[in-house]
Amino acid sequence: MIHNSDTKRVLKSKRMRIVSIPSHSVLAILDRALKSKGVQPIFLWQRYIDTIEKQMKEGLLLYGIEGDETLLNEIFGEANLHKVGMLGFVNGHEPGEGILPLHTVVPEVGDVVSLTYVLEGEYKGDFQTAVAMRDGRLLTEHGSSLQGIHPILFQHRVRPEDVEKKEHQVLALEA
Repeated sequence: MIHNSDTKRVLKSKRMRIVSIPSHSVLAILDRALKSKGVQPIFLWQRYIDTIEKQMKEGLLLYGIEGDETLLNEIFGEANLHKVGMLGFVNGHEPGEGILPLHTVVPEVGDVVSLTYVLEGEYKGDFQTAVAMRDGRLLTEHGSSLQGIHPILFQHRVRPEDVEKKEHQVLALEA
């Protein structure tokens, strides 16, 4: 999960990097689909500690959507912005239960890829239990709200042209 806790510092970064990713990966598909709607994703090249393999790694992360700072403040409150992250889903599930980078996950034609903002510490990884949306809230079959998750920000059904293998590059800020 990527935190938007230091958005201003990261977004003012002058260091940029061009990163090539598989064109048929979830991340590349989301990048193209968002841009086709006039939405600019923000990517971050970051060093992080892999807590499973217990080693330092580098990777590409979808940090957020340009211009969403005001929305995030309204949804989660300024005091919680340091806990806000963005998650991607395939058919309502976090790939690899949240440990696989989206640029390594390859969906199939017909799959639905989704993005949403979540609040770490409140979101419990129960996205797939949502069965309805009412008044801006995702609801379980029992009518209770999922906590710490914003309603789906973006969804895209994977088409045959999405999974064609070709070059895809993104411009990423270096954290």
